[in-house]
Amino acid sequence: MTASTKKDPFGLAEMGQLDPPKDQWPTIRAALESPVNTRRWPYAVPALAAAVLAAVLIWQLKPVEMTPEIGPQPVQAQPIDRLVKLSRGMENRLSEYRQAVGTLPSDTAVKVMELEDLIAVLDSQIVQAPRSETLWYQRVTLIGDLLSLYMTQNETSARLYASL
Repeated sequence: MTASTKKDPFGLAEMGQLDPPKDQWPTIRAALESPVNTRRWPYAVPALAAAVLAAVLIWQLKPVEMTPEIGPQPVQAQPIDRLVKLSRGMENRLSEYRQAVGTLPSDTAVKVMELEDLIAVLDSQIVQAPRSETLWYQRVTLIGDLLSLYMTQNETSARLYASL
């Protein structure tokens, strides 16, 4: 072992000098000051979709009105049948979104799995009480949340493709 190897065992002296990168602050400042159309609320569209879905569900499931002359009169016949029909329609739309989106990021996939697990639990409860409006309402709400996740992912994918 030579004296130079003892002082520099990794041979760092033989490496060339590294030039640090130039100051990037002017580029960063120009990017910050430029009028770029960025979305400040990335969850605005899914939140709006969820709010519209909730409004439609509330509008569809009006409570029983009391009329003093006749007694209770249902505003809509058989809300449970409407919930079942709505659930089926949402499931059809969900399968279309699943095919359109393809793969999901891991955080979204975890949320999707959790919602699907909750829907499976509700389905087992619906088997025990098939005419429960509460269970069907919860099922429609969970499917709506699932649809919202897929719609968000579909919108994100569309924006990524548009940016190419």
